[in-house]
Amino acid sequence: MKIFFFLLPILIHARFIYGTVGDTSEAGSPPDKVDIHPRIIGGTQISINNAPFIVGLTIRSGFSTEMCGGSIISSRYIVTAAHCIHGKAAGQISVRIGSSRFDSGGRVVGVRSIYVDNYKPNTVENDIAILELDSQISSSNDPNARAIPFGNGNPPSGSTCYTAGWGLTSNGGSSSSNLMRVQLNIWSTSSCRMVWGNISGSKQICALGDRLIGDLYKDSCAGDSGGPLYCTYNGEAALYGIVSYGPQECGSEGVPGVYTRPSYYESGIEQITGTLEISDIPVGPSVPDSSVSLKSTAAAITLIYYVLTIVF
Repeated sequence: MKIFFFLLPILIHARFIYGTVGDTSEAGSPPDKVDIHPRIIGGTQISINNAPFIVGLTIRSGFSTEMCGGSIISSRYIVTAAHCIHGKAAGQISVRIGSSRFDSGGRVVGVRSIYVDNYKPNTVENDIAILELDSQISSSNDPNARAIPFGNGNPPSGSTCYTAGWGLTSNGGSSSSNLMRVQLNIWSTSSCRMVWGNISGSKQICALGDRLIGDLYKDSCAGDSGGPLYCTYNGEAALYGIVSYGPQECGSEGVPGVYTRPSYYESGIEQITGTLEISDIPVGPSVPDSSVSLKSTAAAITLIYYVLTIVF
């Protein structure tokens, strides 16, 4: 059963839609020392034609602006992270579609409505939001834009997974005006729990790239929040995650980024969007714990100890 609520008039275009009522006990609860604005570390520049479903969000707040990513899921709807638009009205958000650049090209459209699924900022739980655009995406107006279907479960063996966006390209560095992509490896839920604690395997998926240099690993970073974790298989692409949170030092050894699984919320989302495209990619097996090295596990335990010493 899905429950709908309308927000107060200050956010009159936004409303809440709950996923599966009552399933909050195993939601991920990150410690204080996290960054919920992940970015691209160790990526390569790509054309929007390589990922035509990616969009850039500009979020205005007073005299400042923030940036996030998102993914096209139908001709009028975008999926992004709830923490990107938390406390914002639809009129504060604009979406650039069909461009490899964050600051030019493609077409910029406004947002008519915001839908959030019981987002809890203290725990970054249910970090997913749906944006209804005020203009429909079409092949004639937007030749470089198309929707991506949700992927179910884990990607199958032989698939390749990526995240992409315009966020920071190094810790403390600057954002990229050009679209960047980085390849990631999916972690098992149990291995991710060793780092982040109470991760929900049904609601969340974890990933980290290969070593870039020294103790720095390929990763997402600030400014990429809300962007996609997507996997390709036999020429098809599917959306498996939404960039949610990660360590303050992006690309930390043994510390994966955490992504919200959109497939968990699919039935509720379809009550808003109508029927969405179905992915042809088969469901893959569970990721074995052996995919995480002992060195990474030791690094994770060290990080947890470090966080605890700060807190206590």
